[in-house]
Amino acid sequence: MILINEQILALSLSRNRLAFAIFRYGELDFYGGRTLRQYQAVGDRNKAFSAMLMALILAHSIGELVLPRLNKQQRLSRDLLSLYRTAGRFCVKNHVSLQIQDPVQARRRLVDNARPSKANASLSLSQIFPELTRYARGGDWERRYYGHLFTAITCGLSAARAGSAPDRKGGTDES
Repeated sequence: MILINEQILALSLSRNRLAFAIFRYGELDFYGGRTLRQYQAVGDRNKAFSAMLMALILAHSIGELVLPRLNKQQRLSRDLLSLYRTAGRFCVKNHVSLQIQDPVQARRRLVDNARPSKANASLSLSQIFPELTRYARGGDWERRYYGHLFTAITCGLSAARAGSAPDRKGGTDES
């Protein structure tokens, strides 16, 4: 396993939620979530998202931002596309590299021979990081609530293990 010597911020976004995971030298250093629900206007949501990114990047000396690739249904959401464009502009403006990870491929690398489902990925992550076990248990609402957190950690871990992956991007081309 090749680990890069860089701080990585992995995000998983929905219209109302932001989950993040910070990897320092390939190890999970910090993780959490924020709500974007209080910002009704798209412009206000984008400004708040940029401010959250700036705070995380300054506090943790981030050099790379990792986002999961949007699926077909997510690409239809103007709000989500707007957040992704904001992240891309933020990275260009602040000289932070941006990597778009396919979440299914990241789960596939994580679970090896098992089916690359979100449930199998969360179980694998719980084995790698025992502190995540408390988030992997529970009912439907907990799986939905913490699903973004596990997606962010999966994509961040995949990026940390990959080092300089060939699919690095300098922008947010979602096609």
